[in-house]
Parts: sequence; structure tokens; C-alpha cells
Amino acid sequence: MATTLTPSHPQFVFVFAAVRRADRKPRICMLRTVAGDEHAARLSLVR
Repeated sequence: MATTLTPSHPQFVFVFAAVRRADRKPRICMLRTVAGDEHAARLSLVR
């Protein structure tokens, strides 16, 4: 029987699509971050 090791705090890759709404021709900017949950991922992208 095989043993699978799982981390106690899993990390996920979150991908967000960002658009500057003030531009006339906005371009999509894909932002990626690694975090334990969505809230932490969004906080890591705040300037």
C-alpha cells in the first residue's frame, strides 16, 4: 500500500484577470499568485 504525503497547509495557484476600466481600449492582464485561500491571494496583489 502506498503512502501519500499531504501538506498540513495546502497552497493553491490563483489566477485573476485584471482590466483597467479607465482605458479606452483596456487590455486583459493575467495575475497569478500562490496562497492558501482566495482572501490571502487577493491581499498579496493589493498595492
